[in-house]
Amino acid sequence: MLYLGTRFSDETTPLTIEAGVGQWQISGGTVDQSQSFTSLQRDSSGTVTTDSTGTRAESWTLSNRTSRLSNGDVDIGRLNLDITTASGDFQRPDIGVGASTPDGTLMAFNLDDGPLGDGILIAAEQTANTVPASGQFRLQGVALALTSQTNRLRHFDNALLTIESSSSATLSPTSLTSTHSVDDETVTKPALESLADIDLALSQLGDGRVEFTAGNLVLEGFHTASQDQFYLRFRTTGGGEEQIGLLVATRLP
Repeated sequence: MLYLGTRFSDETTPLTIEAGVGQWQISGGTVDQSQSFTSLQRDSSGTVTTDSTGTRAESWTLSNRTSRLSNGDVDIGRLNLDITTASGDFQRPDIGVGASTPDGTLMAFNLDDGPLGDGILIAAEQTANTVPASGQFRLQGVALALTSQTNRLRHFDNALLTIESSSSATLSPTSLTSTHSVDDETVTKPALESLADIDLALSQLGDGRVEFTAGNLVLEGFHTASQDQFYLRFRTTGGGEEQIGLLVATRLP
């Protein structure tokens, strides 16, 4: 599983961006988890800090969320994710509302003002299949970047991830970028940005987990059993800027 969440506050830390990756073990309605997360924060003085040492091991509660259709109330794959007690069918859950594929191998949740903040969480069944030895994948997603003076939003738009072997890949980053100046209180128009290709080292971590690295850039996550999708946490630093995000790569035909 992995997630990206944002939290806003009137307290000493007005902005926190958090991205985590880990594992779920589901038994009945109980989700036992083991995950690590990175938090990127701006405090009330404007200082930006990054903490990569966060861990989470508590159990959560997963339950069906009944849908009300014209022919009655039925379960059609919608889910509630709660901290302890399962929410009712039409109540707001503690963490988020989600849905699963018919075979239950892929789930996604809309995080809504819970302990992780607002964002998205994706979980996929573990697989013994290895990373494909070749292939091109369309890459979409979002990354949020902070410096002491700016907030920057990057939307990866039809970027390309090319698997070249079981140990190497290339990222061709294309993104729409908008920057907010903290002092000037201005926001730039989204601008298309195409950067030079990045050579990545590819590591297979078992159970479908993968890691792509190039210097300070780390893409960590997992692929599906079909080898057609990657779900990746994005982390990088450079030029005094810290960035974290979530990316989805889908195989091109």
